[in-house]
Amino acid sequence: MTEINNAKPTKGRRAAAAIAGSALTLSSVAFGAPAAFAADNQQQTEETQTAHHEQSEVAGKLEITPSTTEVQAGDSFMVQGTGFAPNDDVQLRVGNEILANEHADANGEIAVEVDIRDDFEPGTHSLAAVNYGGGNAAYADFEVLEKSDEPEVDPDVDIASDELAPGDELEASGEGFTPEGEVRFSVHKDDKTFERVVTADENGDVSNSMTIPEDTENGSYDLTVFDYESDEKASEQFTVENADEA
Repeated sequence: MTEINNAKPTKGRRAAAAIAGSALTLSSVAFGAPAAFAADNQQQTEETQTAHHEQSEVAGKLEITPSTTEVQAGDSFMVQGTGFAPNDDVQLRVGNEILANEHADANGEIAVEVDIRDDFEPGTHSLAAVNYGGGNAAYADFEVLEKSDEPEVDPDVDIASDELAPGDELEASGEGFTPEGEVRFSVHKDDKTFERVVTADENGDVSNSMTIPEDTENGSYDLTVFDYESDEKASEQFTVENADEA
């Protein structure tokens, strides 16, 4: 009976030690994997942050320069920028509205045309160019003007022939003038001037024919077409040559 009693405690202590050893082994297995996983995550985070930092150093200071600080609704303007992450995507936006997407070149530079909607709210807006690689942005203010219903006045003139003789008809036509506005056709050289005033049609188009005076001397002359409403003008050159004097 005594031997039996002595054997049981010994067996119990060995079993407890074995169980404790197993528990330690299980603890190492159970809690070792998450610890390794956390270490991997930490390493990846540090590598990502280092990459972003290095990329930001390469990118440098972000700057954008609009081609104009005032744009009419419905028009567009160019935006140039430097300092972006090379070969990375750049998004241009006002608030939550995306206006353009661009890809920076190998030098981290961009050049993109930004279109403004016809119904874009007039006023001053902040344009943001978001650098995806570096996670930062450059800003520039610009003003949107109300869309004008009036056509843009940008005169252009053309003549049927640029070689004439005294007595010939100087036939000219033009476009881009003030609709239904007065337009003056004139030729001036030295002390000689001949002119005529006509009215543009509803589209801003004009046409005119003037006779070259018989006493006009040989030489080069300028036909100037002047828009009274806008003070804009266009010109075209022609030559006069008298066959008898040639």
